[in-house]
Amino acid sequence: MKINIAFATTDGAPEYVEKRRHEYTNEEKNKANLDNVARDILYKTLDKNMFSKIKTCTTAKEIWEKLIQICEGNDEMKENKLTVAQQKYESIKMKDGETMAEFDERFSAVVIEFTSLGKEYINRKMALKVMRALPREWDVKTMDMRESKDLNKLELHDLFANLKAYEFELETRSKSGPSTSQPTKALYDKVTTDQNCFNCGRPGHFAADCNRPKKRKDSRGMRRKMTDPRKDTKDRRMRTRADKRPSKKQ
Repeated sequence: MKINIAFATTDGAPEYVEKRRHEYTNEEKNKANLDNVARDILYKTLDKNMFSKIKTCTTAKEIWEKLIQICEGNDEMKENKLTVAQQKYESIKMKDGETMAEFDERFSAVVIEFTSLGKEYINRKMALKVMRALPREWDVKTMDMRESKDLNKLELHDLFANLKAYEFELETRSKSGPSTSQPTKALYDKVTTDQNCFNCGRPGHFAADCNRPKKRKDSRGMRRKMTDPRKDTKDRRMRTRADKRPSKKQ
């Protein structure tokens, strides 16, 4: 940091000259030390290519302004970058096989990108965007969160923390195996495959789900089942007596 002092020249125009170190006041020494610390921090964050572009800057303020100019550019460049960032935000979806932690990192990077360019979304809009970006398997969870939580106050990190906890719970359940009190879909499919329909006789479904015309019950068979058993016994006795009668000789 350069500490300057003004004095009047013969023609009345002020001229600024650099103070020597031993001429600094205590306040100026503190400012100079802070400037050195700030420059050191900035230097450590830059690669060789970027350092070559700011090495002529003498103060931390000059370095920072130069970096803003290099990274953000003019207004037109900022607008183009913001458009690209918004397109990423609108089209983002959770990928197949992607964990919630990975999706959190990818979504947050997009948010940081357009936030740094001056664009911000309210909590509710970002929460709904995350929920809509999830696969259909998450519909039950997201619907529950919409009904039970105030999305206007739900911070992005709290939303992802809740989703990660739910993901962990699902993984724990899948490792422990299916519950005996609640058959899985695979077990249901096996039962329906092995069992023939009582209506059409074909496998793969139950009679209640059969879309073929329902069979009519045999009315004659029903009448036979409903016949008085005492009458059946009397008929059998009469047939037995007839069989025992001697046949007439010719």
